Amino acid sequence: MVSSEERIVLNVGGVKYETYRSTLTAYPDTLLGAMFHERNQELLRPTNGNEYFFDRNSRAFHYILEFYRTGKILLLDEITGPKESTMDVNIQELIEEIKYFQIPLPRRDIPTDQYHAALLDKFIDALKDGICEARYDFHNIIGAQFAPINAGKKIFDTMPPEGNFKRLFEPFRYNGHKIIELFGDDIEEHIKSLFPDIKFSIVVGEVEENDVGYRVYVVKIEIGDEAWNRDAILGKSCLKKKKPNDHNENQII
Repeated sequence: MVSSEERIVLNVGGVKYETYRSTLTAYPDTLLGAMFHERNQELLRPTNGNEYFFDRNSRAFHYILEFYRTGKILLLDEITGPKESTMDVNIQELIEEIKYFQIPLPRRDIPTDQYHAALLDKFIDALKDGICEARYDFHNIIGAQFAPINAGKKIFDTMPPEGNFKRLFEPFRYNGHKIIELFGDDIEEHIKSLFPDIKFSIVVGEVEENDVGYRVYVVKIEIGDEAWNRDAILGKSCLKKKKPNDHNENQII
């Protein structure tokens, strides 16, 4: 009888992962679960003792093995959540490995119109907050670029590239392009009605990734110097002009 606690070494693209047989066979409908099931023991062809080689994407396999350990595809949760994934693998690569290893994708409820309306409202709120942040930080020009999800590393960018403005739009790095594609004209009209003193525009551009061109949307916001009352600010600062005799109060004559 094969021990369920037998350790298995999976050499994926030159990177070795170690786990228990029982971890894999807990999901018998997947490729690895079926492969290491006791009934298929005679079919196994290890390359070195208990080591098995797969000529597959070693970076993406990290998430495949985490599925066996946790029951979740963790990168999918990252992408649909508010934070940016910092791992060196993209969603297309992961999907290919999910298909190869026959991992079941999680079923999600079909989103309602109300869900998408709330998402659109959050995007508009981010724009409004971004304009306020720019006024706080003396920024004349701010912007954000959104590309389709298959545009690779050039999918999302902001100006300024760091700070609160980027933080506001991080949740929309993967869906901002589609939101603008569907509702761009309505968003532009709404923002202009709320902030008539600024210049707001959505510009269509193009980026290239692996010799393929992708349409991008660039949100550009320009704030004139009149947004800051120079004299009032100066008057409330340490630079305010003193009265002619102020500097003589402690002067010895």
